[in-house]
Amino acid sequence: MTRKIYFEDSPVFLCSKITPEIEDVLQTDGVLFVDEISASAVNDIVKQIDKPTFKAAVVFSIEFEKLKALFLKDFKTIRAGGGLVKNEKDEVLFIFRRGFWDLPKGKKDKGEKYKACAKREVEEETGLHDVKTGKKICTTYHTYIENGRNILKKTRWYSMKAGSSQPLTPQQDEGIQQIEWVNEALIPEKLAKSFPLITDVLTKANILIEE
Repeated sequence: MTRKIYFEDSPVFLCSKITPEIEDVLQTDGVLFVDEISASAVNDIVKQIDKPTFKAAVVFSIEFEKLKALFLKDFKTIRAGGGLVKNEKDEVLFIFRRGFWDLPKGKKDKGEKYKACAKREVEEETGLHDVKTGKKICTTYHTYIENGRNILKKTRWYSMKAGSSQPLTPQQDEGIQQIEWVNEALIPEKLAKSFPLITDVLTKANILIEE
């Protein structure tokens, strides 16, 4: 098993097997490799993550559940759903929030299904009303600090369809300033001011070609 967790823009891979993906990561200069699961080893990794020179890390153990529990013991998990929305022209819907281009997503309510959450958040954040939800694309993980507490956000992403003639209304109380339908050829321009995990979602959806 492999879990990719972003700390800011830098990924940490927790894994129980050295897959071709992990081998490619390990070929990159400056990647930290750890094959010990102990509190001291985890603390050492966390210290490295805080350094501006940190690029990525691979943490390996055949005891994946033990590794995951130890690495994430100080994090509160927030569950969320998000949508990669395309229209009849195969354009992708991007939102601009707090200085970055993003895809619409948001926290899951108690008892709510991930798929229903993703559709609701897309509609609330963009003003769309006629959204068709398709298959799950992938799950992403990223961390941040909220009110002094370490948060791990788990987001399940779904493919969606919506007509381009519908009016778009940014949800301003969520910090959304702008919404655009973006031609696939222009997506790299948006990604230049976005987050790596958004690139991951677009790659999993076969909109970007993995290098």
